[in-house]
Amino acid sequence: MNAYGIGSFVITICFSTALANQEELAITSRLEAHLEEISHLLRAELDNRVMALRRMAKRWESERDTSKELWEQDASQHYQDLSGFQALEWVDNRGVIRWIYPTKGNEEALNFDLKLKPDRASAMEKARQTKTVVMTHAVELVQGGLGFLLFAPIFFDNSSQGFMLWVFRFQALLDVTFERLPPDVAISVKENGKELYRFAHFSEPSETEQPIKASTDFYYSGVSWKLSVTPSAKFLAEERGGLALAGLIVGSIFSVLLALSMTLYQVAGRRAVSLLAENRERQLAEEELGRSNSELDRFAYVASHDLKAPLRAIGNYAEWIEEDAVKQLPEKSKEHLLKLRQRVVRMEALLDDLLAYSRVGRKEEELVEIKTEILISDVVEFLSPPQEFRVEIQGKLPIVRSQKTLLELVFRNLIGNAIKHHHRKDGCIRVSATEIGAVYEFVVTDDGPGIAPRYHEKIFQMFQRLKSSDQVEGTGMGLALVKRVVESQGGKIELRSDEGEGASFHFTWPKNAGRVNQDKNQDKVEYA
Repeated sequence: MNAYGIGSFVITICFSTALANQEELAITSRLEAHLEEISHLLRAELDNRVMALRRMAKRWESERDTSKELWEQDASQHYQDLSGFQALEWVDNRGVIRWIYPTKGNEEALNFDLKLKPDRASAMEKARQTKTVVMTHAVELVQGGLGFLLFAPIFFDNSSQGFMLWVFRFQALLDVTFERLPPDVAISVKENGKELYRFAHFSEPSETEQPIKASTDFYYSGVSWKLSVTPSAKFLAEERGGLALAGLIVGSIFSVLLALSMTLYQVAGRRAVSLLAENRERQLAEEELGRSNSELDRFAYVASHDLKAPLRAIGNYAEWIEEDAVKQLPEKSKEHLLKLRQRVVRMEALLDDLLAYSRVGRKEEELVEIKTEILISDVVEFLSPPQEFRVEIQGKLPIVRSQKTLLELVFRNLIGNAIKHHHRKDGCIRVSATEIGAVYEFVVTDDGPGIAPRYHEKIFQMFQRLKSSDQVEGTGMGLALVKRVVESQGGKIELRSDEGEGASFHFTWPKNAGRVNQDKNQDKVEYA
């Protein structure tokens, strides 16, 4: 091998190493983004519970000597609204647990003297002295298992009257907190080197097999936890993509050819550079698409979660205001509070629809054999139309191999809209199917009020409604979601209707969804 070949080979090795380093930096950056998201979610969940605990303690102080019945009602409401509880307790001024909710599963804790446990006694005294909510380090719960406690002191005229104590189990609280995170990382929570929680959707490799992970310190109320994330093999494969190895192989071959002849070096060199540039551009485009999809998933989830948390708080505050001032509020104010809670529920439904819309076509689901006639029967049973309303199946409906959740979503929205917007209680919906090549054309027809042609395109757009939300409940996302799902399966959807003549939705669906991505050039069905 001549000097040109040797020099080229050295450059190839350096380039491959640089690409490998760049891939590792990209992986570390994404893991750190996951950590930031996890920390944000965990802090928000803890803040919600501390705020609710303070409110419960303040209500006790304002009412003084609340009866056990009222206390249990308040505790029951918090137990339903929030998650991760092991128990809600009232501790008297001597540190003995007197009331507990729920009783079942917490019998061992009733009448337990917390001063017998130094960590509990220390937290109680700190809460009493500072008059603030105090959180313990990880403890072995009396009921068994690992958890932590939140103490809120109660004072009447600067005289200590005990504590509101909320007990949380790590597994229950963190499972709910992280349940909708992307499934490509494992999460670990430790305190002083002791693992408190671990969760993963995949089998984790050993430390020697998987050296890459990211960690950060999470501080809250004087307690420090170590949060760690470990990537899945799929995550690493998508990020690495084999670009460094491909560069090394291509460069090595190029170096051998270069050593044979300066002429071949000049010709092959230009060609290799061109190929590498094209390959790099293609790889970058694929990586950017994958990264954009992942970022969109995380953004949609965080946006949905962060918006839902204050919405729930608004709904709860409205309910508490109405409860606390039921006798003082005029009827008009009560109506306003009721409308506020209804709009909170509507906004939560809208956020769920937005999240579902953003994920269509980017989440894989197992393909199963679906008997569409049974599927429609289940959908109708779920929707529970008025007794006089009829849903008829015309002819024999086919069996398709597809993602059940997507096809069910389409029928649920189309049939549900026909019921919801019908002007009579004794309306009729008819469902039929026709085989057309590699697809089926399904038709959902109703005898409702119909839709004017000028609205046929508009109704498939996001947030478009023909009636206000006060007249007909809904988010304006249903048909936009249906159109996105149908098109993600390679199909088309069309409305045929006129005012006063009912509506007929026609959409195509593949017989075998597993072939949709394999044959991009298959014939598309055009409507007549």
